[in-house]
Amino acid sequence: MPQLNVLFWNVGRKDLTEQIVNLARSKEVDILVLAENPVSSVRLIQALNTEGAYYFQNHPLSFCRKITIVTR
Repeated sequence: MPQLNVLFWNVGRKDLTEQIVNLARSKEVDILVLAENPVSSVRLIQALNTEGAYYFQNHPLSFCRKITIVTR
């Protein structure tokens, strides 16, 4: 049976892009949920998509500004 990996992290308004990318890749995260993420979703997705799995931004019409959701 396939496994779904979800990661939730309150990054506390710190730019932890490198750590997030490394963790998402090493744990093969399918759904990435970040609270208080100061990094733009576009920049985060570009960093995630440099190799391996392809990640997508949450729905563009979402009005939530405090939570970033990225899926693959």
